[in-house]
Amino acid sequence: MSRNKIQGTDGAPVVLITGGTSGIGLATATLFAEQGYHVAICARNQERLTMAIEKISQASGGRGEVVGFQRDM
Repeated sequence: MSRNKIQGTDGAPVVLITGGTSGIGLATATLFAEQGYHVAICARNQERLTMAIEKISQASGGRGEVVGFQRDM
């Protein structure tokens, strides 16, 4: 079984976290960001999404890009 990796243009790995605005999703996204991953999070609530992006970005220390998508998955 082969595994495909998604990488940013700088070679850093990319991770997508659903439910990334609270609880385990937010904690997981933050940990990946701290390790230099590019992080994409999805959430239903735009206000909570914006706050989570800010929090994760601060935790990353500029090592990875953080983006968010308002979606109901």
